[in-house]
Formats: sequence, C-alpha cells, structure tokens
Amino acid sequence: MAKDVSERAFTTVSGVPIERLYTPDHIQDLDYEADLGDPGKPPYTRGIYPAMYRGRLWTMRQFSGFGSAADTNARFQYLLKHGQTGLSVAFHLPTLMGYDSDHPMSEGEVGRCGVAIDSLADMEVLFKGIPLDKISTSMTTNAPSLTSTWPFSIKAMETRSFMVMGLRGGSMVIPAVRDLICSFPNSCLETRSAKLCSGQVFSDTKIGCSSAIFRSKTLGDR
Repeated sequence: MAKDVSERAFTTVSGVPIERLYTPDHIQDLDYEADLGDPGKPPYTRGIYPAMYRGRLWTMRQFSGFGSAADTNARFQYLLKHGQTGLSVAFHLPTLMGYDSDHPMSEGEVGRCGVAIDSLADMEVLFKGIPLDKISTSMTTNAPSLTSTWPFSIKAMETRSFMVMGLRGGSMVIPAVRDLICSFPNSCLETRSAKLCSGQVFSDTKIGCSSAIFRSKTLGDR
C-alpha cells in the first residue's frame, strides 16, 4: 500500500520547499525580469545562452592520458579527428604528486594511469599540432601538480604564439584536495603558481571550492 505523502516535506537540495502542485496563484507576484528572465540573461533560470544547445552542443571531451606526451598527443589527435570537441588531460600519479618520472617514488607508476609530464618540453609535445585557440582544455589536477602543470601549459601556449587571454579551459581539482582547501576560512585561495608564468593571465586566478574548478577569470568554457 502506498505511503501517505501529505505529511512529508519535499525540498530541493538547497532546502527550498517544493509544493505538490503549482498553479498561476503561485506566480501572481512574479517579476518577469528579476525572477525569470529570457534565456541567456540574468538570473539565468532558463539557461546561460540564448539558444542553449540548439545553437551549439555541449563540449564533448574524453578523460584521456597515458604513456609519454607523444603517446597522449596521438590519442588526442585521434579523438579530435573522430568528433571530440574538447580535451581532458589525465596526468599519471607521479605528476599529480609533484614527482618527476625518474624519482624513486615514481617507480612502477610512470605513464600507467595518465600521461607523464615532467617539463615544459613534455607539455609542448602534449599539445603539438592541436588548435588550442579552437579547442578548450580541461586538466584534472591536485595541489602538488598545480605549480607545474598550469605554468607549463600556459607557457606552451605562449610559445606557439596563441593569445592566452582568449583561450578557453580550466582545471578540475580532485575532490579530496578541494575539500582540504575549502576547510580554510577563506573559501577562495590565491594560487602561488601565478608567480611562475604570465602574470597578467594569472592575476585573477582563484581556486573556486564550490565548483571544484581552478581557472582564470579570463579563461571561459562551455
């Protein structure tokens, strides 16, 4: 027998009560511009783009990376050739932990669960031949690797004469590390890797704990 739901409270994940049925009576005081708005306009209740995915499909990217930078570059080229519209870089464990591939702690882990990136030269090989001005890039990282992977990637882009301020992408912080960062009183901490490369690009870079995204305010993505 079905349970009586009349006494149960239903809410959104934010705790906002949800009525069983909504009628015109619920929106008598609705301010269209302030409370609803057109698609692509504040408060963005109907999507952040005017035509949403009718105008442009969402970015499709497969989390990928293995072996050397050249191995992963070949994989990236294959994926893009077969319809992928963005890149998601998987780094091997030593890079995530801040170790070079020849460090004793890296033994047995090199290139196994992601790509080995030990230098700027590796990052340049990783993105060789890829139109970074047209393809957005996501990188899954954590605290030890942020001080190398981001400066390497930005410098690799600059080396190829891309206008970095116009590029799109971000870096997703591994949840366990994000939670550690978010335990600090200040929920957005300025990253010290900003000192290692283009100061203008990183001047507004923050770690956003609520979305687990590490990105520059100047680098947008869809």
